[in-house]
Amino acid sequence: MDTLILASTDYYQYRVGVVFIVVAGGVTLLGILLGVILSIYKTRQTEQSRREIAAYVAEGSISPEDGERLLKAGREPPKPWWACSNDE
Repeated sequence: MDTLILASTDYYQYRVGVVFIVVAGGVTLLGILLGVILSIYKTRQTEQSRREIAAYVAEGSISPEDGERLLKAGREPPKPWWACSNDE
């Protein structure tokens, strides 16, 4: 009878491990999926803003110089890897 108890305990530990791996994999995939969706959303919004600014420049509501400044606003050139600190 002791062998039966040990066998069922080993099976239970195996199931807990499998469930843990499945849940961890699911959470990881969900995180990746949400990151991709967020990236797509940000890119779409940026392109929509660029089209609207181009339309304002084309109709003459704003000058081309102002349109160029608006397009460059909020963008910083990427820093080289050696200039980045761990504080960011």
